[in-house]
Amino acid sequence: HRRLPPTACWFGRISYSVYLLHPFVLEVLQRANLPAWVFLPTLLLCTLLLAELAYRLVELPGIALGRAIERRWMPVTTQTTPMGIPVRRAA
Repeated sequence: HRRLPPTACWFGRISYSVYLLHPFVLEVLQRANLPAWVFLPTLLLCTLLLAELAYRLVELPGIALGRAIERRWMPVTTQTTPMGIPVRRAA
């Protein structure tokens, strides 16, 4: 029943973007031939900034569009399970 720290929630939101975009940042930085003490912090910072940007500009609008399509074409219906417990789809 504990809440996650806001930083952990933020990392959870951008984690997929980090997974997808870190190879591109890595490739650009490898070509720059930076010393290791500059390379690693720059990799981390650039990856996190790019992931945040991708989350805000790509993922959030995509999530909103998906929800709008779902509301328009798949209205909420109530079903019963074999145990008689009503189940509602997420809105």
